Amino acid sequence: MNNREELAIWLRKQLEVREAVFDKIWQLLEKRRWLSEFARGECGAEDILRAAQDIREDYEHISSVADGIAQLSPPGREGREAPKEVSVQLDDYTQKRAQIFSQLAAALADTHPGVREFRRRILGGENVRLMEEQASEFLYEKNTSEDQRMALDELSWLANRLSRAYRWREDAAKWFVLTGVAPYVQPLSVTVSDHVSIKDYYPNTASIALMVEAWVDAKDVERVYRDVQRQVLGGDNRKKANRTLDAVLFVARQIREHGAEAWSKRVERWNKAHPERRYKSFRELRQVYERFLHPSYKAPKYEPSKRELWQVQRDNQRRRLLDEAKARRPPVAIPVVPDTSRRKGNRPLAYS
Repeated sequence: MNNREELAIWLRKQLEVREAVFDKIWQLLEKRRWLSEFARGECGAEDILRAAQDIREDYEHISSVADGIAQLSPPGREGREAPKEVSVQLDDYTQKRAQIFSQLAAALADTHPGVREFRRRILGGENVRLMEEQASEFLYEKNTSEDQRMALDELSWLANRLSRAYRWREDAAKWFVLTGVAPYVQPLSVTVSDHVSIKDYYPNTASIALMVEAWVDAKDVERVYRDVQRQVLGGDNRKKANRTLDAVLFVARQIREHGAEAWSKRVERWNKAHPERRYKSFRELRQVYERFLHPSYKAPKYEPSKRELWQVQRDNQRRRLLDEAKARRPPVAIPVVPDTSRRKGNRPLAYS
């Protein structure tokens, strides 16, 4: 193929993507100077295809995020995946100890002066507990009375103190005060988040956060982390070669000193400064840089953590409130525009 039009037809057939996605890929190929290099004969169609496939892989990840796990992205970000807390398998001892602590924390919290006072004044007695539906209505209904708002503010303040003392989430602490249901204290929780972008000025990043009780066996922590890490990376965490790290650092400094410029100039400077570690072409240097900047991360295969009762009730109540609000919304009035067309003889149509 000798021109851009033939390249575009061939590339579209190879990628098999929607027209809108292909247009975006084509724009990025243009921006990253692949197309101008192809026109000058500095790279071939297969080089263009590999670059386009890398971009498509990012797009496919972004599409999976948009199917239900995406949050609003910062300006300019193509995809930002919501952090996912995943469940992990722990041994019987760890689970049993966590369950015992959860029950012990609830027993101690029942004697907390703040909990006893709130239940006495707001619920009508220290031994009073609300049913699930009553607690949902108390927490999530749209309340207008001043007394109710003050009670919710007091409950939020109390839940903040309880969450720090007993290792609970604040919403779980609120649910406990109202219903007496003991929140489960996760001995080891894992949250995975990643940020994907096809912008030249944003890198792809991923993080794994572990919240671990101090008594959990360090071997279990290492095992869980390694397992999650392999899933996110798609394999073992192999160290980058020193040549790769030095090359990426070199490119970063070139960008800061010279801004956007042809890769041929960058590889020329690299080869001059490092004759013993030469790159045969600028495409090799650029590929090293691109793979470092935009690595591919995968979602962990663990199931999401099981939701507690307060989470289920919260979501159900919010859904009911949304449905009720939609039902109360008045129908949209569609204005009737009279037909001003004329019949033969310039006589207007009659309207009844």
